Amino acid sequence: MSWNGTFVVLPIEWGSKGITLPEWLNLLTLSLAPIIVHIVAGAPRPSYLCQSRPKWHDLICNFNPTSILWRYAAITDRRIRSPTWTVVDVAASNAVFWTSNGWNGADSMVSASLPFATRLPEKPRVQFFSIEMGKTVITVVQGIQAFASLLGLFTHQGDYTTIDAVSGLFIPIALCGLLRLFPARWLTDDFYYTVIADDQMSTYPGTSGTSFVDTDGRRHSVDSLIQAPNEGFSPPGYGLFSPVLSWRRQSLSTTFKVFYIIPFLCAWTLAFLFITPWVSTVNTPGVWSLTSYMLGLFYMFILTPTILIYVSYWIRGYTTTTLIPCISSSWYKVYSLLVLIWMLLLVCLSSIETRKSVCGKYTAMPERYGDPCATGNIKVVHVGWDVGNTFGLAQNLTMEGQFVVANFTGTCMGAFSFMESGKNATLLELGASATGRKRNKQKELM
Repeated sequence: MSWNGTFVVLPIEWGSKGITLPEWLNLLTLSLAPIIVHIVAGAPRPSYLCQSRPKWHDLICNFNPTSILWRYAAITDRRIRSPTWTVVDVAASNAVFWTSNGWNGADSMVSASLPFATRLPEKPRVQFFSIEMGKTVITVVQGIQAFASLLGLFTHQGDYTTIDAVSGLFIPIALCGLLRLFPARWLTDDFYYTVIADDQMSTYPGTSGTSFVDTDGRRHSVDSLIQAPNEGFSPPGYGLFSPVLSWRRQSLSTTFKVFYIIPFLCAWTLAFLFITPWVSTVNTPGVWSLTSYMLGLFYMFILTPTILIYVSYWIRGYTTTTLIPCISSSWYKVYSLLVLIWMLLLVCLSSIETRKSVCGKYTAMPERYGDPCATGNIKVVHVGWDVGNTFGLAQNLTMEGQFVVANFTGTCMGAFSFMESGKNATLLELGASATGRKRNKQKELM
């Protein structure tokens, strides 16, 4: 409960009936842009090393924000751990390999995937004029804008659509673009892997499976790309390649992971406070619209498993794969599907509750519980014959000091201040009743 004893989640209310079609198109664009950019920039195309193709429930895991942010951290960590960094390393680290045994992003794929490479980058780092650099610029700029917008909500200078409106639902996801800065130097899509043609394959006597024969006669086993199923459970790619790290590189790797997890812990804290009754969603602590409360639960639902997964795997040493180790697990597929369903539910729910306030901002909170226009020293006063809180505007029209008082119906927004003497305009607060209005008017005319 809040300090005043309030804990209320309001029932769904229809607030969007006054929004026009052009405004809807603008709102939906603002709503979906962060998540679309995040997925397009962070989920690369799969590289197929076999004839089979992943099913839809295999692909959906790559679009999960948890998977994308793991990939950013893993590429950065691999660069920290690697004593050398070539075009082969950068290509294999950026690729998402699909093999006959599922996804694989292990360190060992750097060498195991080389026979399948038909195109490698020119340099072991991102090209300045490239698609990946463009993606980085867009996601980072979007992240900076989101950070500034959220920061503005906590100051009297804040002038941004509230987060529970349909246009602001995924602003926190846009912040993930800032994490792309860690691996930005080594992100590239200038590579291509393909399945070896049949006339390039040879089966050796005494071996099971198919092998690739290089021009120098060396054999590269395709079946060894991932551990055999009967070798016991192990996250994909873990344990296949474990280079001995120097103390310096090990320390840098650990330090990076600590710094990388801190933003997630901060975001979790803010999400938790958002659904507690001590924090105000608009102006009323302890009161949420259905959209705002579901939004807070949504980010708790994403952040809690993400933090637990990252910390658990890092502590146990499962850090040698650019794909999250649980990507093929059934529970992770269900979790990824639920994230997608929850996103769609939020968009639908917020589309019903979002209303446009008098200053042009949008919010899902009903008008009676606060207004996003009333920030800092700005006050919103609703006036009219059916509203008790009324005021009139009086102006000196003649040199003899005669005032004319006119009725006003609508919404007046601004900061109250005392007028200096000699000014020809004064704000007069009138009584709530018609009698009070008449009495004040007569008093001024005398």
